[in-house]
Amino acid sequence: AKDPKNANARITRGIVFRTQGKHDLAIAEFGAGIRDNPNFETLYRERAATYRLAGKPDLAAADERKAQMLKSGK
Repeated sequence: AKDPKNANARITRGIVFRTQGKHDLAIAEFGAGIRDNPNFETLYRERAATYRLAGKPDLAAADERKAQMLKSGK
């Protein structure tokens, strides 16, 4: 379902996992949110931040570009 509340819940859970150092779980949580809400910019930004912490700068950069595209409406 395309429920923004679901996306917000996934963001919250992802941030908690990231704070706990559980980067793989955080990335999975953000990814599930993106699958359900592919135009939700914040999910991409949060996953990008987690990719950076996990030492995956290329994946982070891709998510940052996608978030920027969504923000600019392209």
